[in-house]
Amino acid sequence: MEVFHYLRVIKLQGTCIESDERDGDRLYITLYGEDRGSNSVGSTLADHKVLDKDGIQKWRKIRGESFPVYDPPDHIGHIDKVRGENAWNIYLWLPDSQFDRIAALLYSGRQTYAHLNELQKGRHKFLRWIELSTEHPAGDEVE
Repeated sequence: MEVFHYLRVIKLQGTCIESDERDGDRLYITLYGEDRGSNSVGSTLADHKVLDKDGIQKWRKIRGESFPVYDPPDHIGHIDKVRGENAWNIYLWLPDSQFDRIAALLYSGRQTYAHLNELQKGRHKFLRWIELSTEHPAGDEVE
């Protein structure tokens, strides 16, 4: 039985600057630090093997060569529109090791930029990947 449980959270706010459709929109990014198994950002390809009914990894033949079959997740987080505002909430679970690296980057005192890639399925938006950097996306064009 677990007596104590803690959850590490980092909340970021920013403005979208490099998007034709969302330029100027507010972004509220919430990063949760907790290992969540094979659905985690830190999972490896081996965590996503496709197994047959006997638990043996499936293989596929392509042009006479055999390749293992994998089914990796297509997203790592969720993106929700804030109703009535030009704003978006983004939620992401990270393994502790990656959470620590991001915390160190944010606490360095340097301006930080997030580069996101999303996937839309029907009416829902999902986060495919996120990259945090201290370099402005426009490079040398910054004044």
